[in-house]
Amino acid sequence: GVRLELAAGRLRVSAAPRPPGSPLLVATPAATAAVVGTRFRLDADGASTRLAVEEGSVRLAAAQEVLVPAGAAALAADGLVGLAPSAPPPLPPAAGRVLWQAEAGAAGWGAPVDPGPAWRCHPPRAGDPWSRCELRGPVVATGWRVEPGARLRFTYWHAGFPPGQALTVHLKPADESNYAAMVVLDPAPGWHLAELPVDGRFRHRGGRGPLRAGESIHGLVWLIAGEAAGAPAAGRFWIGAVAVNGG
Repeated sequence: GVRLELAAGRLRVSAAPRPPGSPLLVATPAATAAVVGTRFRLDADGASTRLAVEEGSVRLAAAQEVLVPAGAAALAADGLVGLAPSAPPPLPPAAGRVLWQAEAGAAGWGAPVDPGPAWRCHPPRAGDPWSRCELRGPVVATGWRVEPGARLRFTYWHAGFPPGQALTVHLKPADESNYAAMVVLDPAPGWHLAELPVDGRFRHRGGRGPLRAGESIHGLVWLIAGEAAGAPAAGRFWIGAVAVNGG
């Protein structure tokens, strides 16, 4: 076979069908792609590898291995390899004007899976085992001001987490502290819609009391949490469309 190494950057491959036992291998620091005649794009940054397959199929392997078919995308990071699920359904119409809105894959989402939604897993911070799986939304420079009756809506997809886990959402004011609320993960497969009241529902992690109308929010963070001791299982989650509507 033939072996290529991609330390960082982007590689586009258009490979003729390979004879049995003679694959084209493309190795990155995070994973190895085995090609059997296909067209695909591979992006590597040293810590993660993103694969988008145009024709044929590619096996992407790290500590895990997945077969990525045509039209699909996958991400490898920290030994985890995951297919991006199908695009999330659009958010249903909601009352009130839109205060803030974002689509997965936009700049600032961490490790986007192109063309699918985004997820990110990384080693936990010291003393914080639940930080293993975290996704940060784009920071809004001017912020959006919480209105009475405001509601946060987003779609999520998760895989690999044991029962009892929850998706914690942090709304971040200008001082980078956190107002937090939790969503118990729906165990059914597929995309799920979460809708949370903002005004009064989110509690400040520093003891300032609940989030109230008038506060300006500049960013969002989603992370997996739970009551079991130790680090969570090697799961992953995706966040789809996000919108905040006024009351």
